[in-house]
Amino acid sequence: MRFPKVMLRKHVAQQNVPSVVYSNENRCKFALYFSKFIANIRFNQGDYIMSLQFPLKTTLPEGLSNDEALIKQSVIELSKLIAWIWYGDSYLVFEDDPREIELKNFIIEIFNTQSMYAGACISYGNEQAEDVVNRLSKCIDYLFTSEKIQNDDDEKEGYVNIAPVEAKIPTLTLNELFTKINGKGFTLSSKKGKELVNKCYFIVDTTTFIGSYEDIQDKRCLPKAFISYIAFPPCYPLNDTTKYQLNKWVKEDTTKGVYIPPVFLPLGACS
Repeated sequence: MRFPKVMLRKHVAQQNVPSVVYSNENRCKFALYFSKFIANIRFNQGDYIMSLQFPLKTTLPEGLSNDEALIKQSVIELSKLIAWIWYGDSYLVFEDDPREIELKNFIIEIFNTQSMYAGACISYGNEQAEDVVNRLSKCIDYLFTSEKIQNDDDEKEGYVNIAPVEAKIPTLTLNELFTKINGKGFTLSSKKGKELVNKCYFIVDTTTFIGSYEDIQDKRCLPKAFISYIAFPPCYPLNDTTKYQLNKWVKEDTTKGVYIPPVFLPLGACS
C-alpha cells in the first residue's frame, strides 16, 4: 500500500511545532489577529510557517457532499475530544475511572506517533514509516468506530499491530465516553458514522488547527476514497479561564446550533 505522494500536502515534523505554538508572544498575536478575522495569519520561525485564510473555504470533496451534516457533527465532537485531552488528567468525565485515563493516553500516543511517522514517510519516502502510518490509520478507524482494538504482530483478521505505540490499549470506547457526555454517543461510531470512516484514510497533522479532506485519485495507492487530515496541534498554555472554557465546551449542547467553541480549538474547514 503506497502513498500517492503527489496528492499529499507538505507535512512538517511534529518536533518543529512547539517552539511556535508555546510562544506567549505568538499566542497573543494569534488571538488578536484571529479575533479581527485578518485575511492572513502567518508566523515564521525557522522552517515552520502556519497560515490561515479567512473566510475559511470548504475543502469537502464533491463525493462527500451528502455527508456534510454528519461531517460537521463529527468535527464538533473531535474538537470536544481535543478539549478533553488538553485539559489533562484533572478533568475526567467518569471522575475516578482509570479506563478514561488509559483512553486519553492511548489517543495522544496514537495521534502523535502517526503524525511523526507520516512526516518521515511523506518527506523522505521511508517505507518502514509508511507501514507504521498505515497500521495506525487502521487503529484510528477502530478508535472512531468504537470497535475492540486487538493488538497482534501478525495482523490477523480483526487485529492490528500498533507498534511502536506502547500505551495500554483502552477498554473504554469513544462511544461510551460521549454517551456519558451527551447521552447520544460518538457520531463516528453510529451506523452512518462507520460508513464515513470506511471511506476515509486518516492522517494526523500536528502542525495545523484546520482539518481537511482530499480525494484519493489512485485507488491502487490507498484502499479508501478520501484522505481525512485530523488537526491535532500541541496545546497552548492554559490558565484557569481557558480550562473552564475547555470543560464547558466538552459539555456544550451543540444540537441547539452552538458549534463554535469559546476557545481556539482545532476544527475543520469542510462544512
